[in-house]
Amino acid sequence: MIRGSQNLKRAVFIISIIFFIALMPLVSSVPPVQTTIIAPEGLEIEATNFEYLQQNTYHNFRFRVYNATNNIFLNDTHINCSVGFIDNQGEYLFQQPVVSATGYVFSVNLSKGNFSKIGIYHQGINCITDDGITAGGVKTLSFEVTPNGDSINTGISLIYFIVTLFALESSF
Repeated sequence: MIRGSQNLKRAVFIISIIFFIALMPLVSSVPPVQTTIIAPEGLEIEATNFEYLQQNTYHNFRFRVYNATNNIFLNDTHINCSVGFIDNQGEYLFQQPVVSATGYVFSVNLSKGNFSKIGIYHQGINCITDDGITAGGVKTLSFEVTPNGDSINTGISLIYFIVTLFALESSF
């Protein structure tokens, strides 16, 4: 009777591993939602695009803006841009109404204290021309703040799962 019980536990254990391995491709890290709104005539914004940022680190966010009709890059003498960041609790952690450019690259430096919480953060960039005639441009980005700046490694997760199953199986 004990032998049959051990075989049943071993069969359940093996089926659990097979089931977990079969489901691994379905469980993956989904990149944050990223939306770009582009007017047919107006400004298009190119921004540094990343999925993960390390917790409690300084980061320099950069972007460029160009006229969508003629593809000419613009600087802060032609347009006004504002940038805002929302943390994982929905609170504005930073909002700057006017961002200056060096050449044709706008940049916003955020200190490490702004990224103390782990979770999804959102960035919004809004630019409009000085003349008020040309349509503006908006870009929103999302990124995740993690302890080490990387996504969850599914390979390591699989190893931890298997080790845990072996530990549970040996306790039966």
